[in-house]
Amino acid sequence: MRIISGRRVNDLESATILALQEVGEPDISVDINRLFGSVPDAVKLRAEGEKNLGRDIHERYGNRARYYGQKWIIPVPQLRYDSQPLPRIIFTIQGYLVAAVTASTPDSSYSITAVGPVGKPERLSLPLTFLWAILERDLARFQVVGRDSIRTGWDIPGSKEALWLPNDFVAELSSVPKVKPVADWLEDFGTEGWSIAPWVVGVLLGLCYKDKIRAVPVENQLWQKEIVLATLTQMFGSERAKEMLTQKALYLKASMTNEDAVRFILAEGGTG
Repeated sequence: MRIISGRRVNDLESATILALQEVGEPDISVDINRLFGSVPDAVKLRAEGEKNLGRDIHERYGNRARYYGQKWIIPVPQLRYDSQPLPRIIFTIQGYLVAAVTASTPDSSYSITAVGPVGKPERLSLPLTFLWAILERDLARFQVVGRDSIRTGWDIPGSKEALWLPNDFVAELSSVPKVKPVADWLEDFGTEGWSIAPWVVGVLLGLCYKDKIRAVPVENQLWQKEIVLATLTQMFGSERAKEMLTQKALYLKASMTNEDAVRFILAEGGTG
């Protein structure tokens, strides 16, 4: 673990900021912590972190050193887009111990902050069909195949294995659409979120129109301002959606479908 002189953190938010800085991801929002709070086994990681912290303090201040103070387990996520076997976001979550403690020796005491990874990283796979069902508040379309005290297993068409996700993760993810659009949520992951946003939004757009086309006759699919605006709003929020449509409306052809119109707006730089 890296030991820094002085007490640099005093609560969960400042501990999260320090952990993100430690891995070179200062642009990730501290709010992401809530999404992955239940993913690492905090009890197990805390025990391992205590062992590592004690070892490093003894190496630095001697075997007679004792310490006391506050400690936090911070989940630090990385994400990437994968198209096989299904379009999905893959999260890799590494637990970090952040500690603000006082190390005491027979002769003196030292205020220090320690930070470092603990345990092995864990991986979560989020198929975009599952994310779309969350956005549509329609998880019932997937069959539950198993459940334990912390996770639920879902049958995802096209996948050979059941999708197992922590219940708290799904609950937190389900609250995201109430707070912000998908594109803004991806921005919370910093540069990695920005890099995969066009892929994710593009797949979700296809799923959106796949659902709509089932219910609406083909002859009625010529683009309509209200439908295009509603689609953009779902992805980017009301204010940004209006700006995107206003900038490109003059270039939309009357023969375009709603899907054509939205894809044209995105291709012309609408996600920037």
